[in-house]
Amino acid sequence: MIKETNRYCVQHKRVRKIDDDIKRRSCWLSPMYPREFCTFLPIDLPKVDGHNASPKYQHSSSNIHVCAVGSDRNHTRTVDVFSQTPFQKYNATLIMCSRIIQPKAKKLAVKLGLLGHYVNFIYIKDYFEFAQFVSNCDIYLPTTDPRTRRAFYPAGVRRLTGSIPQIVAYNLSSVMHESLHNIYRKYLNSVPVEVYNDEVGSDVDALTRMMTRIVDKKH
Repeated sequence: MIKETNRYCVQHKRVRKIDDDIKRRSCWLSPMYPREFCTFLPIDLPKVDGHNASPKYQHSSSNIHVCAVGSDRNHTRTVDVFSQTPFQKYNATLIMCSRIIQPKAKKLAVKLGLLGHYVNFIYIKDYFEFAQFVSNCDIYLPTTDPRTRRAFYPAGVRRLTGSIPQIVAYNLSSVMHESLHNIYRKYLNSVPVEVYNDEVGSDVDALTRMMTRIVDKKH
C-alpha cells in the first residue's frame, strides 16, 4: 500500500493507527469508515449469472420468490406481513435466508400452516451459492433499516448494508421502509421499489403492490 499508490484496501475491522495516505485509499465496511472517504457501494464487483445458477436456486416463472436476507429480530414480523398478502393468489413463497433462524418466526409459520410450502428457512454458507440465490429473487426485503436498528444508522448516516448493493447490482425489485429508502434514494433510482411507512398495514400494502407488479411484468 505504501509503495504502490494505485492500490486500495477494503476491510471489515478498523485499525487504530494508519497512515493518512493509506487512509484515503481504504474503506472499512462495518461500520463504514472513514466517513469522509468511504461512501461507495460495491455494485460494480463481479456478479453471478442467475440463469446459470444451480437448479435448486431457480424457480418457475409462475412462482414469485420473496427473499428476506439477514440475521434480524424482525423475522416474525416479516412472516406476519407476508401472511397478510394475497400470496396464494400470486403463488408467492417467502424465503428467509439467515445464519440464525428465529424460533418465534418458525413457530408462527407453523401456526399459520405456511411452513414448507409458502414459507421456508434456509442457510447458505458458500458465498457463490448465496449470490446465485440472491440473483434469482423476485422481491428482496431488507431486514435492517434505521427504524429497526437505530444504533447502526445514527441520525440517518449512510452505512454499507448487504441489502442495498445486492438490490442495485442485480436490479432486484424491493420493498423497504421509507427511512432506508431516504438514505439510499440516489442508488435506488434505477430499480423497482415500493416504500412503506409506520402506518398500520402500510408494509402489507407495499408488498402486495410489488407482487402485483411482478405478476404483471411476467405476463
